[in-house]
Amino acid sequence: MRLTNGQIKEIQRLAKAGVSLGQIATQLSIAKTTVYYHAKYHCRKMTRMNVDALTETEQGYLVGMFVGDGYINTWVDKNQNRQRFIVKIALDTQRDQDVADYVQSLFNKAGKRTTRFPEETTLIIKASSKEFAKYLLNYVKVIKQEKNHSLNKILLNEENWSQDFKFGFISGMIDSDGYVFYDGRSKKQYIAEVKTSNPVLKEQLSRILATLGMNFTEFVAQPHKEAYSTRPCYRIHVLKKGIQQNRHRLNSVKLNRSPSKSRLCSKGGGVGEI
Repeated sequence: MRLTNGQIKEIQRLAKAGVSLGQIATQLSIAKTTVYYHAKYHCRKMTRMNVDALTETEQGYLVGMFVGDGYINTWVDKNQNRQRFIVKIALDTQRDQDVADYVQSLFNKAGKRTTRFPEETTLIIKASSKEFAKYLLNYVKVIKQEKNHSLNKILLNEENWSQDFKFGFISGMIDSDGYVFYDGRSKKQYIAEVKTSNPVLKEQLSRILATLGMNFTEFVAQPHKEAYSTRPCYRIHVLKKGIQQNRHRLNSVKLNRSPSKSRLCSKGGGVGEI
């Protein structure tokens, strides 16, 4: 396929902006091999991620984000004859722009560039990093997806994690797949919720909260009849006292939001979305 000068310049412009070759190929309806030929000298240089530049709380936070809303893609790049590792974190486009800002700030602190883009109602943070993917797999075991079930993740050696790492991990879980609820009258924080459909992970989360001295309750919510997964959802509520006593050690973005961006608990104890 012979490209016009305008098409070549557009490929190079997008490559310089950090857009992936696959995205450029899809956006311009051009074969990926052709895109690579014209973009290879204009792509941003790959950056290595130095996880040690982060505090233990920040490291735990990223692991919690991955467990809640992350996944790893791997493939072999035939053009460069090497295996590629992509870590993606999926957030809510409408609600989680502030969470995405914080996640990207941690990657920047560790020296790693990220790409941020919407996919329908989902906001994706993407990092191409073999180092980070392998780092995550030191803490999390990813179990292959089963039919009609979400991807399972379980924690590795969580009993040996430091207190700071655990506080960061819980914060990341709240920000990824959790909520902060407020009292509808006083507008004061009431509880923080972490949820999972994985019974093994539920037990691990409960043990972590217990070792941190954070009081919690848990219950099982049956899936909605139109839900993709038929498994029950385990909801863990971290109680107000535990949050207040450890607030200075939690780096959750949602805990710092105003009530208008979170959820309120009605007088009767029900939950209403703002």
